[in-house]
Amino acid sequence: MILQFVIGQYVPTVLVHGLGEQASDYIHIQANILKMYPEMFVLPIEIGNGKVDSYFKSIPEQVSEMAIIISNNPQLARGFNLICHSQGSIICRTYVEQYNQPKVNRMILLAGPNAGYFCGTISKCPGIGNMPRLDKLVDDIIYSDFIQTNIGPSGIWKSPYNFQSYQQGSQTLAIIDNELIVNSTYRANIQALDKLILVGSPDDDQIVPWQSQFFDFWAVNSDSKIEKLKDQIIYKQDKIGLRNLDERGDLIMISVNGFNHVAYYKEENQEWMSQNVYQWLNQKGL
Repeated sequence: MILQFVIGQYVPTVLVHGLGEQASDYIHIQANILKMYPEMFVLPIEIGNGKVDSYFKSIPEQVSEMAIIISNNPQLARGFNLICHSQGSIICRTYVEQYNQPKVNRMILLAGPNAGYFCGTISKCPGIGNMPRLDKLVDDIIYSDFIQTNIGPSGIWKSPYNFQSYQQGSQTLAIIDNELIVNSTYRANIQALDKLILVGSPDDDQIVPWQSQFFDFWAVNSDSKIEKLKDQIIYKQDKIGLRNLDERGDLIMISVNGFNHVAYYKEENQEWMSQNVYQWLNQKGL
């Protein structure tokens, strides 16, 4: 009877916040998931001191904290689904690739800088605009061990003008993208996902380029030309399992017009979220 009860329950869902956010920002997401699936266990994770630590803890540190929270929760022991926003998308992918115990079944990434982040030379930085040669000023320090260790978003900065520095210095994105050394476990863990669902908007006001939400990114030596995912080495050589997921039909991309960066957790957008995102949580048992 106990086994039947466990198998009959919905797979739990963990919510992971992004940069400058905290778990309480996801109250409407949690409430509307529970409205659709009243018996589901939904856990918004607070990593450290939420807003502050999202800036000043490295992403590896944040992932380590996430792994501890998950491993200490018995309701997640049989596996769970993930919904992750913004920088949380990178935190979640790192968890899947490097930990994945307990195992993630489905991973939903909202407005994530999934292929990295870069702005300033030709492209405009949010709230700043164009800053020619910003790449040189930033790259001189951003790939240093000190910055990578102490500033969370630095792990996502991917300079198309200093790609070798990025590959050698990034302590997050270059590692989980298997840039220099291919870790077969990282790839296997992504391939083990039931589905990877990418949700983004061309009207996002923070992610640069906005196409990074779907793993497209600036071509090398450019921040005006976009290189599509399928034209990149990461896909052609299937370095992290994205091509495998795509060929199986399990790499899902959902684009929505009119959403800014934080629209996904706002109350007024929950009907759209229920119809287009939360429907993917309709699973029972693992």
